[in-house]
Amino acid sequence: MDKTLYDALGGRDVLTAAVGDLYDRLLTDPAVSPAFAHVEMGRLRPHMRAFLASALGADVEYGGRDLRSAHAGVHITDDMFDRTASHLVDTLSALEVDPEVVDEVVTRLAAQRDQVVTRLPVGGVESPTT
Repeated sequence: MDKTLYDALGGRDVLTAAVGDLYDRLLTDPAVSPAFAHVEMGRLRPHMRAFLASALGADVEYGGRDLRSAHAGVHITDDMFDRTASHLVDTLSALEVDPEVVDEVVTRLAAQRDQVVTRLPVGGVESPTT
């Protein structure tokens, strides 16, 4: 059986540490933290662990909403997405994850940008996504 990206990352222990550290970083970043103003972090952390585990190839069932629905109305900007990716790189690097694995994780998650970032049409009024 081929090694998954989840396995290459270090599995459950590393993912748990990474999610904890990532949210610590996001919550202290003034450009990103407003997105979490009304979020129950005790519920979000395990939810994010399950999402990431599934997205990285673990044999874990993710039962949450799709990314577009989960982020609708949060108004995530490209800058917020990029800052989150940067914090993720810093987090994984601090956990001594192989740089090639870090690059692959970020590449895989970056492919989801359009599902997370709110795109405003000309005139600045948000329109429902299809």
